[in-house]
Amino acid sequence: MVLSFAAVNAQSGYRDGYLITTSDERVEVSILHRDWPSNPTKFRYRLPGTEQVRYGDLTTVKEFGFVEGGLRYRRFTVDLDGSDVRTRFLSESPKPEFRRSTVFLQYLVDGEADLFYYENGNRRYFLYRSGESTPQELISREYLNGTRIVDNTNNFRSQLQQKVSCGVERADLLRVHYRKNSLVDFFTDYNHCRGAAVVRYERFEHRPRVRFAAKVGVERLAGKGLHERGAGVLRYGVEPITAPRLGLEAVVTLPFANRRWALVAEAYYHRIQHQTVAENELIFDYQSVALVGGFRRHIGLGRETSLFLGAAAMYQFPFYSTVTMPRGGAFAPRTPSVSGSNGAYQVSGGLLLFDRYQLELQYTTAQNLIQTSLYRYTSLHTVSLLFAYRLR
Repeated sequence: MVLSFAAVNAQSGYRDGYLITTSDERVEVSILHRDWPSNPTKFRYRLPGTEQVRYGDLTTVKEFGFVEGGLRYRRFTVDLDGSDVRTRFLSESPKPEFRRSTVFLQYLVDGEADLFYYENGNRRYFLYRSGESTPQELISREYLNGTRIVDNTNNFRSQLQQKVSCGVERADLLRVHYRKNSLVDFFTDYNHCRGAAVVRYERFEHRPRVRFAAKVGVERLAGKGLHERGAGVLRYGVEPITAPRLGLEAVVTLPFANRRWALVAEAYYHRIQHQTVAENELIFDYQSVALVGGFRRHIGLGRETSLFLGAAAMYQFPFYSTVTMPRGGAFAPRTPSVSGSNGAYQVSGGLLLFDRYQLELQYTTAQNLIQTSLYRYTSLHTVSLLFAYRLR
């Protein structure tokens, strides 16, 4: 199972890029963009015209990036503060506890003065350098002095004033924060002030994409009905019921993680009719409009095929609906009208072909279709088989 998922992920999300080997050879490649939450230590790539997956890492690659902007990483051996940032484990030393590491640093600004970013777990670092020197960490940390936490997070401003300053007043430095956008703006302004060419590197940004799909399918409902009366409970069986379903779905693909996550909204109509009369059996004539909201995760199988898993919440709004429930003994059947919304949860999985045809299997948790009675209710589970056609 692990190997099959690795193979699935290896086939999607490749972007045109390059790498520079340790022998200073530049090679044009396609790199698997994984939207790395931490700086990568290795990456997957393919040579032009081949499907073979290769691996680059800190021992074989000096630099890699994407052709059309976005991301650029370069290997450096740098000193990074390794002291713990968690409050109860803070260091008692005001000085950084440097540890030498060889890592891929992410370029944020390339100019006369460069700005880099490094993230590893819950630690994030900004580093800078002038010319071709070794990057130095911009220090922002807290430490303990007895039982008191000393805020030493503004040291980086002193470093900027001493090393990367071009007509900057102290008041201007106070407006610089230890955040990506703030530091990128500061280093960009510095390079402009020095008359140097400057390149800003940003992660790939995509606008959310909205797609609509027409959906049809069948539902299979089964469960029971309950009537609480006095000290006892009457149980009524519900034979499996098949009902048609027709709806419209909107999918908003999110602009991160290689666009594998999406928000999903759906409205659909269905009518449940069950006319067979038997002892202790419910009779349905139930129709409603259901509204669904949730999320979906895609797993690529190839350039035009993917699996998906989803979860959602659903609310039904019935109209002109009744559920006839026998009362047993000498009592006549009771047919309460159905009104008010009722909710449930849905989980689903399916296959998307050619980014247009969708086959989905969906399970809906138990629903009570009778909302107007305190003593009568249903518990119906639903399994649905759905087909969708995505509109352009």
